Amino acid sequence: LAAADLEGCAWAVTAAANDRRWAHELVRLLGGDPVDVDEAARVRYHAGLAVGSNGTAAVVSLARDLLLSAGISAPERFLSDLVTRSAGNAAQQGAAALTGPVRRGDTQTVRAHLDDLRTSLPEAVPAYRALAELALAYARRAGLDSQRALAVRRILDDMEP
Repeated sequence: LAAADLEGCAWAVTAAANDRRWAHELVRLLGGDPVDVDEAARVRYHAGLAVGSNGTAAVVSLARDLLLSAGISAPERFLSDLVTRSAGNAAQQGAAALTGPVRRGDTQTVRAHLDDLRTSLPEAVPAYRALAELALAYARRAGLDSQRALAVRRILDDMEP
């Protein structure tokens, strides 16, 4: 990344109380915004960043492959703004930002996706199911009706290999 890309970004600081002031000054001199992270939470903090960065990159790569396999020659034209806005909304709102067929409890669409993927791109089915299960858990938090959630759950369970 270019240094300018890090300007204003939050930087984790884990330091002893007597070192915190100079650590914060160093982060500011480098253009960052210091945020204290306790040593006990550092591994979980890093896991959150790894999921946020690498997890997002993996999911977007899958979405790109799906679009390419559907004959879309420039998938970035569809994904760049969509992914950026979706990630920003989720970072700010959590589960409330979730949209799509799982969030709506649209079993017909979820089944259609899985049916198509099983024949056209079977290697994508496990990832689709795992992401749908995660989306379902968050959709329930965001207020998805329990009957709709159960119906989606049944579709996902029916599609196990």
